[in-house]
Amino acid sequence: MSIKRTAPLSGLAFVVVLVITFVGLGGGGSTPRTSASGGTIASFYAHHHASAEAAAYLLPVAVVLLVIFAATTWPILQRRSRIWSAVFFAGALVTAGCLVVAAASHYALAQAAHDNIDPSALQALNALDQPASDAFAAIAIMLVGAAGALIATQVRRLPSLGHVAV
Repeated sequence: MSIKRTAPLSGLAFVVVLVITFVGLGGGGSTPRTSASGGTIASFYAHHHASAEAAAYLLPVAVVLLVIFAATTWPILQRRSRIWSAVFFAGALVTAGCLVVAAASHYALAQAAHDNIDPSALQALNALDQPASDAFAAIAIMLVGAAGALIATQVRRLPSLGHVAV
């Protein structure tokens, strides 16, 4: 099989890695709220250090898969709609950026808690460890761009896939 035919599967791999990261490795429950005390944050990451660190390592893998998917899908969508394909690609890049920031901040928080850093510093890091929700909003932008490009075209069953994305 050629790379042209298999590269789009990176989108599926991206979703699988993202689900493993947030659902599989998030098995310890949701991370502490931004208003949590330093002691609560330290206790959470003391109990979930390994899964938090593994999640921080897996997120960049998801980013690489997303960028490969976006780079191989963008030219296809460009043939259908230049504007909507640009929305798709911008959403993918913003998602990638948010996930990189999420991985870095999550790793820093897990390491800081593991190294017994001052609780007030943990609170500050915990407040910064929220970009993953921004990534999900960017994924929505990416899907709207893909949907717009697919709806704009009259190619066989692709418009109905666009409606599903919306």
